[in-house]
Amino acid sequence: MKVNGIEYNLVMTSANDFEHLSLECTNEQGLLLEAELVSYTDRKAKIHFHKSPLPYELIEAFIHKVKQELKYGSNKRGS
Repeated sequence: MKVNGIEYNLVMTSANDFEHLSLECTNEQGLLLEAELVSYTDRKAKIHFHKSPLPYELIEAFIHKVKQELKYGSNKRGS
């Protein structure tokens, strides 16, 4: 994912401190944002900020990706 000319990596993981899948946003500085995907059915997530401050545009783009993941799951458009 590219935001303001900076490349960020999105990684889906189950190897985390939570009992749910997580969507992680990383770059060369490490883990920046993490969304604990609590319920696909109810479309609920807990967002964890691991670094701050972060650009608003990054936070907004990450939340958009979380919403897409909760809505489409493994049935993503174009897959």
